[in-house]
Amino acid sequence: MAGALAGLSRGLKIFLVVDLVLVVVLGVTAILVLGGNSSTDDQADTPQTPTTSSSAPADTATTAATSEGERRFASPTGNIACDLTGEGVTCTIANTSVEAPAIDGCTGAGTGHVITLNADGVDTPCTDQVPGAAGADVDVLQYGSSETVGDYTCTSGSNGMTCVDGGGVGFRIATAERVVLP
Repeated sequence: MAGALAGLSRGLKIFLVVDLVLVVVLGVTAILVLGGNSSTDDQADTPQTPTTSSSAPADTATTAATSEGERRFASPTGNIACDLTGEGVTCTIANTSVEAPAIDGCTGAGTGHVITLNADGVDTPCTDQVPGAAGADVDVLQYGSSETVGDYTCTSGSNGMTCVDGGGVGFRIATAERVVLP
């Protein structure tokens, strides 16, 4: 390369070297971002138990519980978004490979993309719209972190989003899995 650069001006040489360095950095970054994270909420192979500690410091994997209010959050990929209140939880999933449950009289295209948990238990309602991915304005619940409102807790994991009530009844939802717990 030195022989090829001999006839070029010093400014052009610097420009070419800087461009080469930037291309290498961009390539390494692309590999890390696109290929370096093999654990996503699109996988469903390792069950995780939710944690519900309200005395944990803010910098740990578990977030502090709130007794009232509403929390809206999404998985790190944005594929799953949940609304958590003292009355229950509703989660949506934009992309899923799980077949929608059969519901008499339901022809809604969004069925199977919404799951709820409340005092009546777990339900997959008939819905017309397929939800999109969570927007940038929705808080991210990092893998291993939990949110609790009232008696309901959701935990984000690389195997999906797990939401349960105080008795352990709930669900786990991921691209390739929808499980009612216990």
